[in-house]
Amino acid sequence: MEFGVNSDMTHKLTSELRKRTEKILVVKLSPNVTNIDEIALASESAGADAISAVNTFLGMAIDYKTGKFILSTKFGGVSGPAIKPLALAKVHKIYNQV
Repeated sequence: MEFGVNSDMTHKLTSELRKRTEKILVVKLSPNVTNIDEIALASESAGADAISAVNTFLGMAIDYKTGKFILSTKFGGVSGPAIKPLALAKVHKIYNQV
């Protein structure tokens, strides 16, 4: 099950976690959503102390010679320097909302 793909689910989960701990609660959001700013706002309103803007982006690799998938699962996480501009765009959207 994927968490954090909609604001209602994120709000409910964050609220439950907030009830169970007084420790710092950091909610890590997925960048693979349409409205990350709304999900971030739901996290904040439910009691998150901080938001981690993104984890890996969903990606795919195909061998151009054979046309076959390189990853056995077809999809995988893209990370590292290549996602910096994408991550900064998500951070900016969150910053303007939260």
